[in-house]
Amino acid sequence: MPADPGRAADEGERRMHPAWILAKGIAELKNFLPAFIALGVGLRAWAVPAAFAIVLLELGVLTLRWRTTRYAVAGGSLRLRSGVFNRSERVVPASRISALDTTRGIVQRAFGLVSLEVQTAGGGKEAELRLDALSTEEAERLRAALGHDRAASAAAPAAGAIPDLEAATSDAPSTLDQDAGGVPGPAGTAVRPPVWPDATGEADDASVVYAITGRELVIAALTGPQITLVAVVVVSLFTQFEELLPRGLKDRAGDVVTGADAVTVFVLVVIALLLAAALAVVGTVLAFAEFTVRRDDRRLRVRRGLLTERTGTIPLDRVHGVRIVEGLVRRPLGYATVQVEVAGYRGGSDTMRTLVPLVRRGELPALLARILPELTWPDAELEGPPARARRRYWVVPVLWALVPAAAAVIWLPDAWKVAGILPVLVAAAIGDGRWRGAGWHLGTDTIAVRSQLLARTTLLALPRRAQLVAARSNPFQRRAGLAAFDVVLATKRHGIVRHLDAATADGLQRAVASAATKRPPADVLRDLPLDFAAAPPE
Repeated sequence: MPADPGRAADEGERRMHPAWILAKGIAELKNFLPAFIALGVGLRAWAVPAAFAIVLLELGVLTLRWRTTRYAVAGGSLRLRSGVFNRSERVVPASRISALDTTRGIVQRAFGLVSLEVQTAGGGKEAELRLDALSTEEAERLRAALGHDRAASAAAPAAGAIPDLEAATSDAPSTLDQDAGGVPGPAGTAVRPPVWPDATGEADDASVVYAITGRELVIAALTGPQITLVAVVVVSLFTQFEELLPRGLKDRAGDVVTGADAVTVFVLVVIALLLAAALAVVGTVLAFAEFTVRRDDRRLRVRRGLLTERTGTIPLDRVHGVRIVEGLVRRPLGYATVQVEVAGYRGGSDTMRTLVPLVRRGELPALLARILPELTWPDAELEGPPARARRRYWVVPVLWALVPAAAAVIWLPDAWKVAGILPVLVAAAIGDGRWRGAGWHLGTDTIAVRSQLLARTTLLALPRRAQLVAARSNPFQRRAGLAAFDVVLATKRHGIVRHLDAATADGLQRAVASAATKRPPADVLRDLPLDFAAAPPE
C-alpha cells in the first residue's frame, strides 16, 4: 500500500527550539509598555503583581503557539503549520525558493540559534516564511533538504543564470586568485569549487570580494544622510529636556543661555554636533559592522550587523543592476555607496539594498569587477545632454526659488532686499549641477544612466533585464528637438536622463529594447539611420 503523503509529512514535522518563546516574548514586550505604565499609575501597590500576571499569561500563550507551530519538508515543499484556535498551513515549493537568509539576534546568539528567512522569486519586501529559532545543524539540514546546501551550490548553475557566469563555470579556462580569494576572470587557471557558509555565516570558504574596514565605518557614519537626522533628534531632545527641568533650574538655565556670549554658544553647538556624530557612528557600526560580501558561482552572500547579525543571500540570476549613490557630502570627498537591484527580493529599504556601504569612486570599477563582473563599468566618460538643454535644467529649481526670493523682497528691510537674489543664484547652481551630472553610456552588455539633484545617482543595469524603456517629450521639448529617456527595472527603479537630443533618446530606446531579441545594442546602433553619437546642431 502506498504511503499516505499527509502521514509522511506528519511524521517529519518538527518544532523550533524552545528559546523561541523567550525571543518572541522579548520582541512583544514593547507592546505591553503602555499597559505597564497605566498599571503603575492606576494600581500603584498592585502594579507589580498585575504586571507579573500579564507576563505569565503572555508566556502561556506563547508556549501554546510554540507547541502548535511545526514545520516539515515533504513533497518537495516547505510546510509550516501554526495557530492555536485558527489553524493555518503555508506551503512554499522548493523550486520557488530563491534564497535562505539567516539572522542572529541577542537571544539567538545566547542559545547558538539562527532565524531562517525563506525568500521566493516572486516575493515582496517581507520573507515568505520565518523560522525564528533553529540550531545551526537544523538550518543546514533544511538547506540540504531544500536544495540550498554546499553541494547544490557547487553544482551546475540554476536555470536562467547570467551567461557570463555560465561561461565562468564551464570547462573553459578562467582565472581565480587563489590567495586573495578572487572571482572568475579572463582565461587562466581553473575555478576552485565554492564552499557555502554554515547557517551563521562564520565558516565560509567562498571568495571574499568585499569587507568594510573600521575607517570606512567612521567615514560612512560622518558623511551619510543619517547624521542630519541624528542632529535634528539631538536638538529636539535638548529642547524637550529643558521642559523637564524644575522651574527654578529651568529659569536659571534660560538666563544662562540668554546671557551667553559667542564662545559659550559656540561650545554648546560643538557639543551638540559631537553628540550627533557619536550617535551616527554608533548607529552605523550597529548596522554595518563586519560587513562582508562573499561570492560563488550562483549567489552573493552579504553579512552585516553587530548586535543583530544578518546574512542575506542574493541569487546572481536575479540581479538586474546596481545603483551608485554619491551623496552631497560624499561626492566632494570622492566616496559613493553601491545598492543592488534584485527582482523579487524583500530588500525594499536602502539599508537592505546596500551592497557596498562605502567605496572610493576611483576604486569602483575594480570593486564591481570582483563582485559583479557581469555589470561592466563604462570604459569611457558618460555622454551628457546637449549644451542647448542647459538652461532647461535651471527652470524648475529657479521657479521654486522665486517663492523665498519674493518673500525676502517683501519682508526684509531695504538694505537687505538684495538678499532675495541668493535663492535664485543657489537654484541656478543646482540646475547647472543637474545638467553637468546627467549622462548615459550604452556598452555591449550594460547601460549606465546618471542623474543628479543634490546627490548624484548612477544606475548601471543589464539592458536585457529592462522592464520598460521609454522616450518621452512634452510640447516644449518637441519644439526644441529634445526628449527624456527612461529605463525601468523590475524593482521599479528608474534611470532617467532629461532633455537629451530627441534622436539620441529614440536611438537609446530602440537599442535597449533590442536586448529582448538578444541582439547586441551596439549592432542596433550601427544600423540606425542617424549619427547616434554626434551632438545635434546648436
